[in-house]
Parts: sequence; C-alpha cells; structure tokens
Amino acid sequence: MISLCPLDGPKAQRPKHLRLWDLEASVPSPSSPAELIAAPYLREPAAAVRVGVLDDGGDLRDTCRDDDFVGACAAIVSTARHEDALRFHFVSADGRNDWTAVTTVSVD
Repeated sequence: MISLCPLDGPKAQRPKHLRLWDLEASVPSPSSPAELIAAPYLREPAAAVRVGVLDDGGDLRDTCRDDDFVGACAAIVSTARHEDALRFHFVSADGRNDWTAVTTVSVD
C-alpha cells in the first residue's frame, strides 16, 4: 500500500493520481507506478532512488508541513525468488533531516 503523510490524517490513503520522478534526473518525468514498473530499464538490479511525489493535492514537498514529510524513495523489486538488501536514503529539502533505512527484501 502507498500511504501519504500524515499517516494518521486524511491523506493516509491511496491517491488516484500518484506520480513519481527521480530527483537526480536532469529532466523530471513524473510517471505512475504502473508506468515505472513497465519501464524495461528499471528492472535490474533493484536499487532505491530518491523520488519526488505528486499526489492528488500536488507536490508533497509543498502540501506537507513541518516533519510530516522528509523525503521519498522508491525501488522496483522483481517478483522472482530472491533476497536483496536495499538502502533507502531520505533527506529533507533543507538537509536538517537525513536518514537511511536499510531493508532486506525477500521473495519466496
């Protein structure tokens, strides 16, 4: 499930028009999760990238205040049997919040 900030507020739901884009891209290209999953260049290897997020209300960086939203990352993971370690780097626009989550994804 994709949930958006704040987790206990009215935006904690699946938006109808979610779009993501790679924050490092020279030309932003917001795409739906389905479009990203279908992109052949994103299939292997699985790697988490920092992304911008647009939901029904606009850019989350503009619609979430304070520490409701620090940053977002996305990874496309194969459904084939495997185990991957992924690092998700979250950093706020002002750099005050800078976190890394290390996860293990296991598909049986």
